[in-house]
Amino acid sequence: MRTIMIIVAATFLLAACGGGGGPKPPTEQPPIVQPPVQCPDGSTVPAGQSCPVAPPVQCPDGSTVPAGQSCPVAPPVQCPDGSTVPAGQSCPVAPPVQCPDGSTVPAGQSCPVQPPVPSGPVTLQGIGTTSEVGPTYQVIVNSQGSRFPGVHQGTRPTYELDGWGLWARQGDHTVFRAFIAEKVDSIGGIEFPTGEWLLQVSGTKTGRNPVSGSAVWVGEVRAYEAHPATFGTPVSGDARITANLASAAVDVRFTNFTEGHADMTWSGLSLSEGAFRRSSGHELIEGAFYGDGHKGVAGSFMRDRLDGVFGALRE
Repeated sequence: MRTIMIIVAATFLLAACGGGGGPKPPTEQPPIVQPPVQCPDGSTVPAGQSCPVAPPVQCPDGSTVPAGQSCPVAPPVQCPDGSTVPAGQSCPVAPPVQCPDGSTVPAGQSCPVQPPVPSGPVTLQGIGTTSEVGPTYQVIVNSQGSRFPGVHQGTRPTYELDGWGLWARQGDHTVFRAFIAEKVDSIGGIEFPTGEWLLQVSGTKTGRNPVSGSAVWVGEVRAYEAHPATFGTPVSGDARITANLASAAVDVRFTNFTEGHADMTWSGLSLSEGAFRRSSGHELIEGAFYGDGHKGVAGSFMRDRLDGVFGALRE
């Protein structure tokens, strides 16, 4: 019995030690597979690799931000008309403003401030003086091609014209002044007359054409003899200006001259922005409308043997 029990125990020992074949090798584990990486731009790359670097984003305001980030939001633009538009968009272009004086200014700018319109009737009066200061013997030689070519000599009176002309007034307001004044030069602070005459016209021009109906302006002429033989002799006459508003043209007629001068007429002078002008050779006329409602018209002229100014009021 003892022998059998030893054998059985030995058998159990061998079974516990795995028999007589030696130690069993460890079991081989499968490799661990890493999932791909999701990149910020939506692409994927194998695990362990880097995502591609995206270029920075160019924003509408000229700045840049890293890829994936949002550009800064610019504030809306305040437009001159008080409205707003998103940044980067243009403001609406407003039409120019029509001013009471007929001119226009860009939207957002103020119209020029007009002086108060004077009240009362407009009157035309003579101003300045003329005087004869004595005879002078003259020998004058003019080159060929001038207004009065040839040699002119003889005895004639010498005149002074001191601001001689016409003045249109409305109360204390000057509509226009048209006059003849002697040119004065200065040497060393001392003024002296030159014996030459200047035609001067001033006032506030309307700057635009009369716009309704037909109209007539009646007034006077102040002039002087421009010919060397009679230079400086004062001459007066009547003026009549007729406007054809439909065709934007004026006719000018000077009549009843003193010193025996013939009438003068200009027809169909083109009217633009309230003014007219025509020049041909040694002849010239230019004028403009003055005052509220085109009440006055004045200008200067050179023709035949006369240089002068004219002024007239609307009938």
